[in-house]
Amino acid sequence: MGELALRCCVVLAAFGVSLGTGKPDFDFAWKAGLLGLAYSGLLYMVEKKGFRNGGVSGFAAVADAAWIAANLSNAHVLQHYGFLVLAPMLWAAGRYEAEAASMAPLVASTIMVGSNLFGGEGFTVPVMMHTIGVLVVGLLGQQTRIVVQEKEVFITAEAAGEKTKTPSDNGELRATYRALRQHTDELQRRHRKDQAMVKLFDSVNRSGENPFQGLADAAKEGSGAEGVVVFGAADGGRRLVAEAATGKFPVGSAETHFDLPAGLSDAQARHQFEKRFNAIKAENDGTQVGTALLKRNGRVVGMVALFHQSMKGLEAALQVVADAADSMAHLLAGQRERDAEKRRLRETELLYTVATTAQGSESKQNLVSRVVRELGEVLRLDHLAVNFLEGAEAVPVALRGLPVRPVDSMSFAYGPGVGGWLKLGGPEVVMTDALADDRFPKTEAVKKRIGSVAVVPIQFGEEPYGFMTAATHRVGGLDNARIESLRIVCAELGHALARHEQGGRDPEGLMTPKEFQECLKGMGNGCLVYLDVPRREELIETYGKPAYDMAVRKFAMRMRAKLPTGSGLCRRDEGDYVVALRDVAEPFARSWANDAAATASMVALTTPDGRARIPLALRAKVAAFGPQKHLISEKTSA
Repeated sequence: MGELALRCCVVLAAFGVSLGTGKPDFDFAWKAGLLGLAYSGLLYMVEKKGFRNGGVSGFAAVADAAWIAANLSNAHVLQHYGFLVLAPMLWAAGRYEAEAASMAPLVASTIMVGSNLFGGEGFTVPVMMHTIGVLVVGLLGQQTRIVVQEKEVFITAEAAGEKTKTPSDNGELRATYRALRQHTDELQRRHRKDQAMVKLFDSVNRSGENPFQGLADAAKEGSGAEGVVVFGAADGGRRLVAEAATGKFPVGSAETHFDLPAGLSDAQARHQFEKRFNAIKAENDGTQVGTALLKRNGRVVGMVALFHQSMKGLEAALQVVADAADSMAHLLAGQRERDAEKRRLRETELLYTVATTAQGSESKQNLVSRVVRELGEVLRLDHLAVNFLEGAEAVPVALRGLPVRPVDSMSFAYGPGVGGWLKLGGPEVVMTDALADDRFPKTEAVKKRIGSVAVVPIQFGEEPYGFMTAATHRVGGLDNARIESLRIVCAELGHALARHEQGGRDPEGLMTPKEFQECLKGMGNGCLVYLDVPRREELIETYGKPAYDMAVRKFAMRMRAKLPTGSGLCRRDEGDYVVALRDVAEPFARSWANDAAATASMVALTTPDGRARIPLALRAKVAAFGPQKHLISEKTSA
């Protein structure tokens, strides 16, 4: 306390001299005074905490010397009183046993620095003499003396039977204690992990239809966090999408998504995610956020975001989640795999239902209503609807979820709403982030709670017959798997509506060569599309014939869903395809061929080990034909 009082007196004295004489300058004096008081208070706090030692005192002495040199230089008296910088160095060396030899070069340099930076006269001879003098005094002022004393020590004989305890015995005892402590810590860690696993498993099983919500509730209850948002990996692990949320968290945290950055460590990725969360919350929101990545077999399968008002509570919650991260990753990945299997099973059942009940349904509306009801249960969306087209007007037929009309709010190159979409050709529209898409007004997306939306046409001719709309409030909620399900169901629904609309049924779809021949003979007008895979032999040699055959079969199944009514698709023995499009114009056939080439690029050729994947390339040729006498040989290879 006495040293702090002395420092304050020196600062006030310098300030008083500045007021009375004008040296140093008043503008400089009050700033230097505040700085001196600030670090004097800091040094006092360090001393109160018990951290004051010779090293800290040495740094404080250098700071004091710099403060004295700056004031003397600004007052233009440094060349006369530069030796005063010795005072703090001698004080630190005498009272706190700081090394004067270590402080001397730094203290001496403050004279030269002060003379050059704070209004002095530069490197003058007096300044140089003061500098050299301070350096010499510091280097020679303290010499450590080593005193060797001789002392006789009497060693008494040990009692009979008493064993001397050697240093090796103490080392073994310490090693045994360390091993026992490590084993105890490991047992406690395993106990916490097993306990968290049981709680998570019970919560997921009790959650009913939404296991992800049970996982979020268990994470909140076990960690003590105020809010929890659970994210799952989607689109092949390239994106994290919110699956469930519970508790208190900033608005918008459960509707956002994150792209997994490539080439970053886990710590860097978590830093980016937490920075994004902090940008979402309001300015006056003091909620602290932390994230934990969930990994299985080295791959990120999800993420848990924790929210708490205090940083201490957040750190404790993060520690609990880190102990249970392996269990949460296992449950999350397993649940997503079960959901994918369930979706594929229900999708197959739904396609079978569409194919078998189309002819027996009372009306098209009943058929569409059943499809929407079944598909909505599979995909768990906030909105799913089917609309038929009457000119440029959309007529609602079936709805599940929120009664919103997303297409009416969209704008396209040729105009807004359904009319602009039809003028564009009625394409498929997928907005993973509707809030950031220029085609959807942000105010409408917020008002209707639409984070991601898709429009899939229902088509069996040159013009769309209708369209299906799907939306969810979560950004990224419509992943590739759900979009693919929508495409397949809409394609089958289009064929079912075509059969219902036209009554009779002509041969169509995948055909054998003989069936394709008969189909081609029965067509009046249309177009032939020849689809060929370039460098077929090289691909077979590189990837193997099984991988090539699987890729082209997958491509054929996708293109079968895109065939117009009454059209046929035939694969020849050479591996290429011939498509007969019934009653279509050549521009539509060319557009269809371009779509086929784009679809082929989404089918990958994969090696047996799964490491190499390249898109399947396709070359298409289009030719129109009209009524004529066909001279097709019965021996055409197929």
